[in-house]
Amino acid sequence: MGIWPLLLVAVFAGFIGLWELDWSQLFPDPAREALRDLWTEIQGWNDVDARLWIWGAGSEPVRLRVQAIMGEGALRVEFLEPPELREHVFTYRKGLLVHFRPGNGGLRIVYQLDEEGRLPEVSVRPQDLRPHLEEAEPPGAGWKPPVSPPLDLPGLAGTSPPAPGFSSTPVSPSWPWGYKRLRITGFPEPLGEVVLWLDEGGLRGGSVDFGETKVTVLIEELRANQGLTLIQLLRLPPAAKTLWYEEGQSR
Repeated sequence: MGIWPLLLVAVFAGFIGLWELDWSQLFPDPAREALRDLWTEIQGWNDVDARLWIWGAGSEPVRLRVQAIMGEGALRVEFLEPPELREHVFTYRKGLLVHFRPGNGGLRIVYQLDEEGRLPEVSVRPQDLRPHLEEAEPPGAGWKPPVSPPLDLPGLAGTSPPAPGFSSTPVSPSWPWGYKRLRITGFPEPLGEVVLWLDEGGLRGGSVDFGETKVTVLIEELRANQGLTLIQLLRLPPAAKTLWYEEGQSR
């Protein structure tokens, strides 16, 4: 199945687990206020529809469309790039992770991740978190040229598609010039440092450390409160065959 779907489910599970925490316990300082304001905005999302570039846990970046309904704990992930993963779709709800594979009439693989159909609990407390806010760096800061990750990529939102031979894959954003960086530590293992990239428009991406694995995310487009339904999220193309696996069962 690969590591990407499990990483995404783990992040989503942690995100939902943090949903009801009392973030008013954060003490007033610029970093904690930035974190509290961001979380207040996110808690206003009933659903989200986003296109993301993700680096890490692999040799090349992947581009995804991610949709979620927060109150239902439902997640849908469609692979857009690279070409060999295009049209692969994953859905997740109540412990069931379903993978649709195109070709040969279609195949659905259903993984039972949790017998009780619940997302993992998160034990982190807001007062345990240690945020640090770094201001955006101006052009030319440091010893190497800054890289500004492109947010408007060719072929999206009605723009012209890329010319033949032109790659629209953005450079890995190891230098998030132009963004404030909100660094957060204090999460339980195996989650390490979380870095969020912020500008006047809100959240633009970030990175998460999972043990020795670092996952970096660039938000290409994000829309909240689109009125998504469970039918929209969980609907999959017709498949000629369905396979079932329970947790711990050999693949």
